[in-house]
Amino acid sequence: MNSRCFTKYENRLVNVLQTEAKIRSVLLNEAEWKTYTAIWDTGATHTAITERVVKECGLVPIGMARVRGAHGSKDVQTFIIDVMLPSEVMVGFVTASQLDGVVGSADVLIGMDIIALGDFAVGSKKGLTLFSFRIPPQGVDFLPPDQQVNPVNKQ
Repeated sequence: MNSRCFTKYENRLVNVLQTEAKIRSVLLNEAEWKTYTAIWDTGATHTAITERVVKECGLVPIGMARVRGAHGSKDVQTFIIDVMLPSEVMVGFVTASQLDGVVGSADVLIGMDIIALGDFAVGSKKGLTLFSFRIPPQGVDFLPPDQQVNPVNKQ
């Protein structure tokens, strides 16, 4: 299977990983892609979007979910969306929760429901930050087998 991937370079150390993400409704035939700023959050179990995305993409709620965050629990609407990441890395039929806000000017939060579908790596060197994402996963490993903590394929 062919993989799709991207690597984003920042010329400084960053504490928020951001990319562009295109969103469209799965339920609307031939819906247009809309472009938003997305943050990548390995601490979030699911992808989330703001009310702006819901309105601009004409999304129709499919249900409710209870989300827990730093400020407590809340019942929110859920939506089915397609997500196009950089380099045309596409993830379809994502269930996204609506949040009041994400971080800064971002309108999309990429959670572990998407991140876990691929290989995700973050690195820094000489004051620079880079992160990469590849789908489907092929494995990211920086240590030789004899130094791995829990090797997947013990020989």
